[in-house]
Amino acid sequence: MNNSIINMIPITISNPHPWDRTSLVSVSFENTLHISGLQVYDDANCELLSQMDPEVDGWCQVRFVAENIPASGKKKFFIKARDTTADLHLPEEGLLDGNEYYLENDLLRIIVEVDGSLTIMDKDEEEETPEDQKLIIMGEELGNGSIWAGDSFYYYPKLHQIQVDSEILSMEDVKYDLMEASDFGGKIQVKATLMAKSGAKFPITTFIDIQKGEKPVIRIHSCLPKELTSHNVSFIYPTSLKCDVVAHDKVLCLWDEKQDHGLGVFTDKGIYSSQRNPDGETTVIIDGKNLIESEQGLEINLCLVPIKEFNTSSTDPLQNVLFKLAAEYYTPFEWKIN
Repeated sequence: MNNSIINMIPITISNPHPWDRTSLVSVSFENTLHISGLQVYDDANCELLSQMDPEVDGWCQVRFVAENIPASGKKKFFIKARDTTADLHLPEEGLLDGNEYYLENDLLRIIVEVDGSLTIMDKDEEEETPEDQKLIIMGEELGNGSIWAGDSFYYYPKLHQIQVDSEILSMEDVKYDLMEASDFGGKIQVKATLMAKSGAKFPITTFIDIQKGEKPVIRIHSCLPKELTSHNVSFIYPTSLKCDVVAHDKVLCLWDEKQDHGLGVFTDKGIYSSQRNPDGETTVIIDGKNLIESEQGLEINLCLVPIKEFNTSSTDPLQNVLFKLAAEYYTPFEWKIN
């Protein structure tokens, strides 16, 4: 048996999509090498930037960017002791920045406002901002020439509206903390209290995260207390934007025809309903029956994608960026230790 194979743990990453793809992967493995200081290497023996979690009962978890996995193909990576003769290969995708109330990658800046709502900045430097235009961010007035001048904004003050039975609960005592701003991604934790008219209080914890690079994908993970299991819970999104539920209820598109931009939405379950009110608003409803019940409580995963163009005539991922990102969300990379 080849001793070099014995001294490493091979990982096979499979790409289920008919296009080349680069993505962050998280792999759990048993440390059969029984050594510390493990690193990840590609098939050319280049060391990859990786993040290794502490070992627990002989098992580890590692994150790294698996680059250029061929369409419907596979690529091998290897975990082994650090090779001082190997070159260090940094990912092509850019770094991520963040602080206690915002995260940004190459394309987006996500700002958590004091009320827990989101302002999503599309970092478009091509547009010029008039000299007299002012921007207000977190109560601070910024004039032309600031680092945010020329960027476009999407403000979503109702992204976290939650209805229990027939009552929309208000959100109070919002607190947020930066949980991560690493070479791979950033995460902000938002904690708040949902208040009912009866005086009942329910804690909610939401994690907002993005990965570095050029994918405009914002992931939101919300957790509600288990005591709401016996109630009718739904996430509702009132909006004046045009709403299209497309791609077999797996992709939702909210579109502003005047501003020529919108928001794509998809979830773990991919099931939505919508209704129009007399004021012309569309209310998007994600039924709480589709929430995931875990030890932490009732959970939902939501993915947001700011979009500049949307063509409802084509649901082909190769022709439509939004559907491509949705396909990658629903069918991520597959990995296998072999």
